[in-house]
Amino acid sequence: MKRDLRGYGRGEQRPNYESMAQNAMNSADPEQLKSMEDAMNYYGGKSEGELMEELMRGKSSGMIDEAKLNDVAARIAPMLTPEQLSRLSAVMERLRQ
Repeated sequence: MKRDLRGYGRGEQRPNYESMAQNAMNSADPEQLKSMEDAMNYYGGKSEGELMEELMRGKSSGMIDEAKLNDVAARIAPMLTPEQLSRLSAVMERLRQ
């Protein structure tokens, strides 16, 4: 049976996103979670300019592969708001220079 959003207003049970997130955390690789936490701590306090400098250094050193970067951008683009998509496009354009 095909499901759509129209049914949610008529008493249909909504997904429990907190439970889904907790299940994902419980099944994730602890080393991967630690790596992600370390990256968040490292980059979390940086300004937009500092983050852009870091990206440019990564690109110039060969650490960032343009094809992989394009793939990531294409995968996340559908999940972004129009403002976020515009910002992503600007960052990608700057990295292509």
